[in-house]
Amino acid sequence: MDCFILPGNNLLIVDSDAGLLLISLESKQVLKQINPKQNVWRSPECCCLGSGGNNNGEEQTIFVLLEYNMNNDKGNKENSDIPPTSPIKGILKERQSNEKPLEQQQPQSKPEWRRYICRFSISDFSMLDRIEAPKWLRERVIWSCKMCSFNKFIYLAANTPNQGFLFELNCENGKWIECRGTRINSQFADVNYFASVGPVTELLLVETNRCYVQLISIYNSTVVNARILGICERPGALCVDNYGNVLIFDRSSSSVGLYSRAFLEKIGDLAFVERANCQLSARDGVIAILCKTTKELRLHKYLDKLNLINKQLFGENYFCGDEGKKKKNNKGRIEEIGEEEEDEIIREPIPLMRA
Repeated sequence: MDCFILPGNNLLIVDSDAGLLLISLESKQVLKQINPKQNVWRSPECCCLGSGGNNNGEEQTIFVLLEYNMNNDKGNKENSDIPPTSPIKGILKERQSNEKPLEQQQPQSKPEWRRYICRFSISDFSMLDRIEAPKWLRERVIWSCKMCSFNKFIYLAANTPNQGFLFELNCENGKWIECRGTRINSQFADVNYFASVGPVTELLLVETNRCYVQLISIYNSTVVNARILGICERPGALCVDNYGNVLIFDRSSSSVGLYSRAFLEKIGDLAFVERANCQLSARDGVIAILCKTTKELRLHKYLDKLNLINKQLFGENYFCGDEGKKKKNNKGRIEEIGEEEEDEIIREPIPLMRA
């Protein structure tokens, strides 16, 4: 079970039983529900935002990890082998197969489920394409999965009962590479993209039974550097919003804290959570907290508190979000009127405490 805040004030919830739920953050109503198709796909586990958007003209997509029936492709391939002009294609073929004697009817093949990463469009949630998860997962019992994406790469953290593993997928060639593994009796609780410097990608990893967060650097599908960060006492989940702020759930204090991106130091608490097993997603000053055990969803606004913290750090003229744009527009109007005032320094919204 997972949640993710999409652009446009919409929230996507991935539930293994209910499928995909699209909820509006403004009206708190379910806009769309995509139920798992029988004998086609089932048990969606986690999701992450894909590439595309208004910047490059491509449609925004989202990746979802789920179980897909391999026999469904085989049946579609057999139907596609029949010429389009054949009278027994489609409904006629189905009727003809139903009229066969019982001894000639072939039993329906048993579904063969495998984990796939499917790409859906945000507009109508149609499945665009898919790629199989690492073959290593077929023969193992998987407890949980978590993934994130950056550019053309997808990072998947899969946990077995005794150990966790991190895989990297290159979307251009469809090749999976194992990057890192945990110690025995430890798993990856969360993974999130942090930063990139040229060809080097940095990820934040939360490992269970550990009192620290790992910051790893990946170059050419190889972990070249790993650092241990004692951010909080017992980290349980984390996320990075579109402003670049890091939000971490501390299980010892049952609170979600805001941390600076440059120094990774705690700035303040944003919300308190009663449950220990939860998932976080933040965007545009709104954080979604999903409790997996009770299936409770809570929304908290932290933009006002973030602006207050930024004022204390950078001065009275610093704002994030739409308030910063309004402040800048008001400054332009004052200059046109010609009032004799000192020029205000208005900065564009940038990630908190970025060096």
